[in-house]
Amino acid sequence: MGAWGNGIGQDLVNVGILFVALLMLAWHCIWISTHGHGIAREARKFGAAVRVGDRAPFALMIAVALAVLREGAETVMFVAGSATGAGTSAQALSLGVVLGLAAGSLLGTLIYVGLARIRPERLFAVTNMLIMLLAASIASQLAWLLLQAGLVDLWSESVWDSSGLLTNDSPIGAVLHAVMGYDAPPRACRSPFTLPL
Repeated sequence: MGAWGNGIGQDLVNVGILFVALLMLAWHCIWISTHGHGIAREARKFGAAVRVGDRAPFALMIAVALAVLREGAETVMFVAGSATGAGTSAQALSLGVVLGLAAGSLLGTLIYVGLARIRPERLFAVTNMLIMLLAASIASQLAWLLLQAGLVDLWSESVWDSSGLLTNDSPIGAVLHAVMGYDAPPRACRSPFTLPL
């Protein structure tokens, strides 16, 4: 795959995947912005009907059960892979599982409590903003891949250097890098491979 396109085939595949993901997130943000109030209204009606006993929450229970099953299956496969992988001791694996379970439970509780305090009309605006942060991170990775592949030369030199304020190695810098692709001095990566656009 790396031999395609003058040696940047893998970069082209990654660019395509990130571009499709960015388009899907952008479409989601636009769609939620236009339909969020109607969805919140329907959710309030459904919640009221469940509370008074007019409707059984089977659909909601199935959706929650499937989400938990999916995430649980991913966790089981990850732990099983770590257990059969190279050189992980039983104590380190057990400690990792316990710490991961505790951190996941705490984070899940904080997210639930935080989202429960938001009025339903504002809930989709808040989650939309979080999705926009994810889209910003993907856009940053996409720009980096385009630079790395030599497909874009614009701003190939570092535009700024904010490492005096916030370094990549700091805890906040690491979180910002993971969430939205923050890089204190955006590094240029020149590639010998170029494709005509």
